[in-house]
Amino acid sequence: MKIRLTYIFILISIFLLLTYGCAKRTTEIETKKEIQETKEQVQLQFCGNGICEANETKCTCPADCGECSGLVENLTCFEYACFDSLCKPKMIKPCCGNNICESGEEFNCSDCPTCNDYNPCTKDYWSIELGTCVHDQIKPCCGNGICEAGEDCSSCFDDCDCGIDLSDFPNLFKGKTVYVVVGEHGSVVDVVAGTDISSVLSANVVSRMDSELDSIDGKYAILIGNPCTNRFIEQFLPYERDCLERVPEGKALIKLMPNNDAYVLIVFGHSDADTRRAASKLKGYKTSNLKGTEMLV
Repeated sequence: MKIRLTYIFILISIFLLLTYGCAKRTTEIETKKEIQETKEQVQLQFCGNGICEANETKCTCPADCGECSGLVENLTCFEYACFDSLCKPKMIKPCCGNNICESGEEFNCSDCPTCNDYNPCTKDYWSIELGTCVHDQIKPCCGNGICEAGEDCSSCFDDCDCGIDLSDFPNLFKGKTVYVVVGEHGSVVDVVAGTDISSVLSANVVSRMDSELDSIDGKYAILIGNPCTNRFIEQFLPYERDCLERVPEGKALIKLMPNNDAYVLIVFGHSDADTRRAASKLKGYKTSNLKGTEMLV
């Protein structure tokens, strides 16, 4: 009996040793597997793996998250920049549109006062240094009413006596093919104004939108709208900052200009009502006292 118990004890001991060895080996395998998985995980989580992870931003890891740059949508004069590792909007300086009159913006940015005196022979701008408007005389200048040295009918139709002006309307268009052109983005009033003016012309009138013509070079034309709505007016009267800078509030411009061997008549007002009034003045030319090459009415 004693021998049998000893034998059983030996068997149990062997079993326990085998079980412990297997368990130990299993634990070692699982541990090695966990270590390998951890290494693989660490290898995946780093800047440059193509994944923008939780601890990465455009500032700390642009390779994965993209550059912190570019303009901010719907915010004029703001761009993205890095602040304390975070990508945030930053104001651009100088920048036209931030409501701050900055150096270099005096002549062509709405952030600065226009200082427009509607005199074509002055350079108008806001002096940041002086804190006031400055009107520098332009000399010589086509538009001062004086036919100066170097000016003639080809170079300065406005100042030199060229034998034709607004008093010749509508006869200067008589018997010609005349293009009455309004801007594609103009108003209904522009179309009505064109109809009013056309009604007194003894000419072959062709009504068109500016988008329907490639060019009016060398053509007799009546251009209605303003430099922002009629691209042909912009060709003849380019502007620096404001397409209405030639016309004060409550006024309209009637201007005759040479167009190679032909002439164009430009009509535009500060408002639709002003444009219509100018067209009515041309329609009633017999009593309108039209004169010169340019009139503000």
